[in-house]
Amino acid sequence: EAPPAGEDEHCFEVTAGKDVGDLGITLSPGNPPGYPEVSAVTPGSWAANEGFQVGDLIIEVQEQDLESMPADKFKQLWKERPLLLFIDPNDDSPATANHEPTIELGSDPRCREVVADVDVEKLGMKLNGAWVERAFPNGWADEVGLQEGDYILKVNGEEVENMPAERFKTLLKKRPLRLYIDPVD
Repeated sequence: EAPPAGEDEHCFEVTAGKDVGDLGITLSPGNPPGYPEVSAVTPGSWAANEGFQVGDLIIEVQEQDLESMPADKFKQLWKERPLLLFIDPNDDSPATANHEPTIELGSDPRCREVVADVDVEKLGMKLNGAWVERAFPNGWADEVGLQEGDYILKVNGEEVENMPAERFKTLLKKRPLRLYIDPVD
C-alpha cells in the first residue's frame, strides 16, 4: 500500500508538458482503482528522462488520488497535458536517488566512454531503461567499472534521450559498442 500523497519524503512530483505526447511508461494491468505500478520505461523517453523506474507507483494524477478512482476516469486524465503526476519511487531501485540524469550531456568531467570490442559477447549488466541496475561480477560491465545507478547518455554516438526502445536495444547488440556514461554519485 502506498503512503498518502505528500507523506513520503521520497515521493516526487513531475509534470508532462503540452509538448509531451507518449510518456514512455508501461503500467501493470488492473489499476486503478489502486496505485498503478510502472512495469516498463522506454529508454530516452520523457519518463526515462524524469527518472521513472520499474516498480514506481503512481499515487496521484492531476492532484487526484488513484486509490479509488474508476479506471475510465484515470484513462481520461492520463491523456491530459499538462499532466501532473505524484510518484512513490521504487526504493529498491539503485537509481532512486537520481530522479533525472544529474548533468547536461558532456558538462561533467566524470562522464566517460567505455567500449565493448568485437570479442565482447555479453555486456554483463542488467539495465532499467538507460540506468545500470546491476553489473554482474567478472562481466564486461564490471571489468570496465560500471556500477548500479550509472546512466547511459549515448550509445555509439547517439544520444539516448528520445531514442525509441527498439533502437536502443539494437544498438546495444552492435560491436564495437561505445557507451558514454554519467556515473552514479
